[in-house]
Amino acid sequence: MRRWKEGDRIISAGSKKHILISDLFINNKLSMIAKLIHPIIVDKTDQILWVPNIAHAELKIKPINQKMKVIEWIQA
Repeated sequence: MRRWKEGDRIISAGSKKHILISDLFINNKLSMIAKLIHPIIVDKTDQILWVPNIAHAELKIKPINQKMKVIEWIQA
C-alpha cells in the first residue's frame, strides 16, 4: 500500500484501458488533501491493483487454485 505518485496508471477492469490515477481522482472530485492520503494498493512489482472506492485493475495473471480474499475499504 502506498500513496499516489504523478504518472500512476491502472488498467481498468471495466473498460480494459489505461487510466491515469489523477484522472480518476478528478472525476471522483477528491480534494488535494484527499489525493495525498488516499491509499493505492499495489503488488510486489508496484503494479496498481486497486484504488479503494474508485477502481480496480484488470489482472493479467489469474491466480490458480489459490484462495481469494475479499477486502473492503471503509472510510470513517
